Amino acid sequence: MPARNARPVKPGDYVYLIDGSGFIFRAYHALPPLNRRSDGLPLNAVLGFCNMLNKLLREIDAGERPSHIAVVFDKARQSFRSEIYKDYKANRTDPPSDLVHQFGLIRQGANAFAVPCVEQEGFEADDLIATYARLAREAGAKVRIVSSDKDLMQLVGEGVTLYDTMKNRTIGPDEVRERFGVPPNKVVDVQALAGDSTDNIPGVPGIGVKTAAELINEYGDLETLLARASEIKQPKRRERLTEFALQARLSLDLVTLKQDVPVAVPVEQLGVRDAEPEKELLGVRVEILADEGPAFTYDLSFQVVTKSDITDIVRTTSGLKVIVPAKDATQLEGATLDYEIDGLVLRNPNKPKPIQLGTLTIDDELAHQVRYVVDAEVNPALAAHGGYVTFVGHDGEGRAYLTMGGGCHGCSMSRMTMLQGVQTMIADAVPGIDKVIDATDHSTGENPYYTA
Repeated sequence: MPARNARPVKPGDYVYLIDGSGFIFRAYHALPPLNRRSDGLPLNAVLGFCNMLNKLLREIDAGERPSHIAVVFDKARQSFRSEIYKDYKANRTDPPSDLVHQFGLIRQGANAFAVPCVEQEGFEADDLIATYARLAREAGAKVRIVSSDKDLMQLVGEGVTLYDTMKNRTIGPDEVRERFGVPPNKVVDVQALAGDSTDNIPGVPGIGVKTAAELINEYGDLETLLARASEIKQPKRRERLTEFALQARLSLDLVTLKQDVPVAVPVEQLGVRDAEPEKELLGVRVEILADEGPAFTYDLSFQVVTKSDITDIVRTTSGLKVIVPAKDATQLEGATLDYEIDGLVLRNPNKPKPIQLGTLTIDDELAHQVRYVVDAEVNPALAAHGGYVTFVGHDGEGRAYLTMGGGCHGCSMSRMTMLQGVQTMIADAVPGIDKVIDATDHSTGENPYYTA
């Protein structure tokens, strides 16, 4: 990770740690199969992941904006816990093959949002999250763990909360007690007794979460309970606590998250990046980039900027911006506005100056020809794709101005593709028109750019 991202964590900072695995599996199961047309590559998890990450970053309250942020992934299924207990997570099946193929693109997606990805051999994502949370708290920062995973609830405490994006719910000490019947610092004791079939943690047979909570509330912690097991009045419960004491202690080791991982990426290098003011900000929303260019376009409203054009991708307090050298601005000259969608702005320094509607020629023979082509050829061709065009006028210099609708959400054709197709059809059919400009403000769906 580039050293220029380094920023010491200090009191008043807000560190966001995103459970990457949780995002991935939620995204995969939330959307139906979606494949890239060119090669059939599955992309439903990629789309869902980017949707969730974008929504999270877009809806963060101003007073809780992160100073540091990372998506934390599992490097591999094997960890130090597998050495402690060979059957740890042994009951889990491999992830679906169509999901595995998306892992690399998902990481590229996170990087395109200017959110670093962190993973480390030998440790699970939860251990990295626990360690980063401790480091942040020791530096005086607040921590928000973006996850609803019950295994992370042991970390909740002063300055540390969980956030469930699906339910828009913050999980603090009260919510943890509601779930486990004990405060966060006793969660591991309850889990050690109750076990966990998902991770194949044995626990003590016959003891569930409710009983475990009652015992821990009475005796304080697991070790005290085991030491005083002879005092338990119920015979079967007493016998099981005695018989499976070693198994309970093993389970405690398995469920307790490590907070002292020697992290390869220091927490200081998770700092949110700021834009470099000397560079021109020209575009946004290029979510996933392959080596040869865009592998997937999350929002098709904008002309795609290829990887070779991009100087940097940064996240600022106002949103995600893709930085492109000023000399490449001509690729965006077809966009006539500074578009803003979901709080992210596409800036086009080459946009024409506002033209008053009254200055456009709308009643001459050329206008009638354009109207005829739009009504008779363009709109019927776009109808199947959910798009339509309304002629606004032309400026007498070979440019026709249109208002375009559809072609973005729930449509099989992007607006840029629509614009290119419309330009070809009109330019071929109407001599004197060689440039077609979409005058629509697609953030509002209106055409305020040209006014009478």
